[in-house]
Amino acid sequence: MKKILSVYLFLGLFLMNCSGTTQQFISPEYENVRSQETVSLLVIQKEDFSDKFPNHRFGELRINEQPLFKDQLLDIFQKATGANTESEFKANDIDQTKLNLDLREFTQGGTNLKIIAPETGTVIETEYESPRFVVILDGFRFDSYEELVGGDSYAGHEPEVIPRLTFETNYLIWDNSYGEAIAWGSIDADKVIVLSKIQEMYESILFESLQDMARKSPFPQSKM
Repeated sequence: MKKILSVYLFLGLFLMNCSGTTQQFISPEYENVRSQETVSLLVIQKEDFSDKFPNHRFGELRINEQPLFKDQLLDIFQKATGANTESEFKANDIDQTKLNLDLREFTQGGTNLKIIAPETGTVIETEYESPRFVVILDGFRFDSYEELVGGDSYAGHEPEVIPRLTFETNYLIWDNSYGEAIAWGSIDADKVIVLSKIQEMYESILFESLQDMARKSPFPQSKM
């Protein structure tokens, strides 16, 4: 029994430690900016870019998680960041000959991030929309695990099993006015699951992750 518990404890610690570390950077000239200019989202989807980047670790969503991104992402993003959110761009909305995406590495400010991003000088826009900023989300995923708390196999006390939910994503904020990234990072959130409110838990962890992103952004930030 002691050996089995040790294995589970190791796995729990392994999952917690391997879920990633939050790292964020924003260009100094944007640190105190609270812009009301328009913002659009660009979610990097595997089906749109896997041919060009076959070895990239794309975001993954399970079937039950897909409606959250499809139907609620734009609204949650706007509430979490306070940004003047205009739309979510789809890959086929953008002229691919002008998008000029590449797998780029960003290392300023102690960060080390590889993310699919435009080449310098690119303007991310559609025929009908040309926002000031575009937020790119890449490598996003939810996960869950069980944390074992307390318990003593010698005393006959079993550890308490606490289910937890995680969310991680890489992001980049592109300024169309200068054709360059002005902020980027990776966010990793973790919280206890209330099984009777599982949908709310998904929405909450996504909201909090985007709030964390907004703290290193030119957006007004949510007052919620």
